[in-house]
Amino acid sequence: MSDPRAIPVVPDGSYRTACRACAHGSCGVIVHVRNGSVSSIEGDPEDPVSHGYICAKAIASAEMLRHPNRIRRPMIRDGGSWREVSWEEAMDFIASRLLEIREKYGPEAIAVATGTNRDFNHWLYGFASALGTPTVVNAANECYIPRVTLSRMLVGDLPVVDYEGNPGLVMVWGANPMESNPDEYVYSQLEGALRRGARLVVVDPRRTQLAARADIWLRVRPATDVALALGMAKVIVEEGLYDREFVEKYSCCFEEFRAHLSGISHAWVEEVTRVARSDYARAAREYASVKPAAIHWGVGVEQNLNAVYADYALLDLVALTGNLDVPGGNVVFDPPPVRPSDSLFPKLPAAQKEKTLGREYRMAWEITRPPLYLIWDAILTGRPYPVKAMLVFAANLLVTRPNSEKVRKALSSLDLLVVVDFFMTPTAKLAHVLLPAATWLEQDGIADYRKHHGYVSARRRLFRFGEARSDAEILLDLGRRMGLPGFKWASVEEALDEALKPAGLTWKEFLRVGRLRGPVKYRKYVERGFPTPSGKYEFSSRQLAEWGFPPMPFFREPPESPANPEVAREYPLILITGARRLPYMASEGRQLEKLRRLHPYPEVEIHPDTAARIGVSDGDWVAIETRRGRIFQKARLNPWLDPQVVSAEYGWWYPEVEGDESWRISNVNILTDDSPPLDPLMGATNLRGLMCRVRRAEPWEIPRELSGEGRAKYAGT
Repeated sequence: MSDPRAIPVVPDGSYRTACRACAHGSCGVIVHVRNGSVSSIEGDPEDPVSHGYICAKAIASAEMLRHPNRIRRPMIRDGGSWREVSWEEAMDFIASRLLEIREKYGPEAIAVATGTNRDFNHWLYGFASALGTPTVVNAANECYIPRVTLSRMLVGDLPVVDYEGNPGLVMVWGANPMESNPDEYVYSQLEGALRRGARLVVVDPRRTQLAARADIWLRVRPATDVALALGMAKVIVEEGLYDREFVEKYSCCFEEFRAHLSGISHAWVEEVTRVARSDYARAAREYASVKPAAIHWGVGVEQNLNAVYADYALLDLVALTGNLDVPGGNVVFDPPPVRPSDSLFPKLPAAQKEKTLGREYRMAWEITRPPLYLIWDAILTGRPYPVKAMLVFAANLLVTRPNSEKVRKALSSLDLLVVVDFFMTPTAKLAHVLLPAATWLEQDGIADYRKHHGYVSARRRLFRFGEARSDAEILLDLGRRMGLPGFKWASVEEALDEALKPAGLTWKEFLRVGRLRGPVKYRKYVERGFPTPSGKYEFSSRQLAEWGFPPMPFFREPPESPANPEVAREYPLILITGARRLPYMASEGRQLEKLRRLHPYPEVEIHPDTAARIGVSDGDWVAIETRRGRIFQKARLNPWLDPQVVSAEYGWWYPEVEGDESWRISNVNILTDDSPPLDPLMGATNLRGLMCRVRRAEPWEIPRELSGEGRAKYAGT
């Protein structure tokens, strides 16, 4: 048997490393090892991105490291029971089954799946390309990748807030960095800017803690961000507040854009968004007048059928005001001196890329990220080709993907499902093979690979637990066993050495250096131009027009909305399904008592007037119902919400509850759909702006573990 303890691989001491307790930015931390275990984890004040910031997830990583319910050894399911096996047996079994399926059905019959980026995604995508499969399952279509892909088309790469350049105003749009630190950002960056006197505009349907601090808060109706951004652009253009030098020298199609804006009215913007013209006009004037200013936007903008065009409208605001690639604005940072992550592995063969599902979603098709409903349909119907196997890394698909019941049906239909995880999650229970994953404290790697702030840092292995392996180690082993091209390294360290060659460093040398950054240059477009057909920033995209899509941002009403009276009569409330809370990352952490004590159960925010109308008090369990199903969360009264809007939390399941109720009872993706109409370019799913109804839950509808014994355990009573 493997040792159940976490065994240090370093002597006692204090070690600088990069946290990955969440799937986004890697905060610099110092891990103190005493008597062979973690004595504490603290923020690193010298880290240039996080500046000493640390959250509860990072602190709870010590509990995660030694948790008694972690998977210790590989397991194979025989019927209804699991048996522990050696890595050799598990990997031989997986490799042989995958080779059989590839031989019989083609490589596209094997899907690879992941959650948000954990710094090993280039391994997973490299494995898929080397295998020859375009069947990739991830959160890309409605999470971050729409703005990255569009930005690469229009400006070269994603322009992120240059907090080190001291913005005079920050407009936070569709993000809540006090609760969630997505992508390149950490809340301490924004906090530093505010302390230095930056103005704050927040665009959010909810009055979050950050919105309460804002100089201007715009309470936009969910899923109407593109209309609001167009209204602000209309103010800037009509009042001549745009940057004439940028518009005249470095952009094209401005007159077409002006005409496009003249075709919408401020009365229409007010009606659609529920934001008064006086409020959004004031925000537009401040954003255009304060120099420099920046937009910090998040997935709240992208989780609906207007995803790409909302991103486009926000890029237009940045360009219009001359805040693109200037100090303190939104900057396209040059990458650090490491090999591009996608250059380490072979490219997907052209003939296989042609098989990518969903060509009609042209932007998603170009980057081989088909909308997920097409993959589930291929599993269930065998059309346009059969999908027989799936490898799942860092994802609890049953809870985190839209239309959970369909996901369960599809996963249960596979001939081979392999899951790599820390715990026996609801998705892991469906697997044929379960492999134990290493936490961030147990692996070596380059942190923030593929991010856009220009930094990478070293994450060092400090412990080992049982027989857990890093995702990179697992993929390298599997690729070598299957004889895939490009999987030539004898160890992950050799691959890290190769990635660091442009810096002239080995992995061991990089551990001593700690971090690298690319050169910081501004207004690069003056010399380089833009990667568009015109070589300028295009307010009307020629590429989109060539693909047959509207070349400028436009608004579509969500498929379920108050504008549809038939739907609104039965389901009168507008539902947000993506709310995050600080203790957790997606569906992770519900086993960790340190986190559950902070936030034991999911909460749905409801306006007090709405709650009174349905007989609900603060803290009551309520039923939330859509056309797809019903879930239960606890009511949290919020007087600042639009009375027609409710906001439910995402990612909930209960390790303490047995059976299917563990993932069905509060899982917001029971309520969501994944079928068209979707975003026309990326296939983003409508996760915000759905219509629902809410009622008080009956006592018998709530599992005993959540109303009695389990409640006492996690509430600390």
